Amino acid sequence: MRSQSKLFDVSPQTVLGSVGCWCDTLALLSLVRSYSLKYELDNLMPVCPDSLASMLTRTKFTLQYFVSSVVAGIDSNGLGAVYFNHPSGNYLRLPYHISGTGGRIILPTLDWFEGNEEDQMNAITTSLTVDKAVEISMEAFRTARDRDIFIGNCMFINIITREGVQFKQLPLP
Repeated sequence: MRSQSKLFDVSPQTVLGSVGCWCDTLALLSLVRSYSLKYELDNLMPVCPDSLASMLTRTKFTLQYFVSSVVAGIDSNGLGAVYFNHPSGNYLRLPYHISGTGGRIILPTLDWFEGNEEDQMNAITTSLTVDKAVEISMEAFRTARDRDIFIGNCMFINIITREGVQFKQLPLP
């Protein structure tokens, strides 16, 4: 599955990325979509990343899904949000995150692009354009692909804005 997307739209401004056991990913996705629909019917608004990350934490504490998840989107305050959910059920809000086999290679590359660790959140929220973010992501994936045989031949990107989610599939040259 060298060109299988691991990104799933959950609501107009929330995306779930999930890596690990593929059958657990599909089962968790089914549960997430059911939760998202129920949330929307109960609250008369789409699920936000904060609520989805919290739901995944509760789910992973009680059900044993062997997946790492990243929830990204526009939070209830109108800001970009990225949450990493560990398979054990813990979650953490981060300025960015990468999961999967190439994560150990890509994450230091992203850190290098963004500079000093103390300034990461400020640098990302104030000066990064969509085009620059895509360019940095492409470079990080190219670097990792040269060192990890499990990284596929293309990169899937979901660009999340207040207007919605834009999907891109970019080949890795």
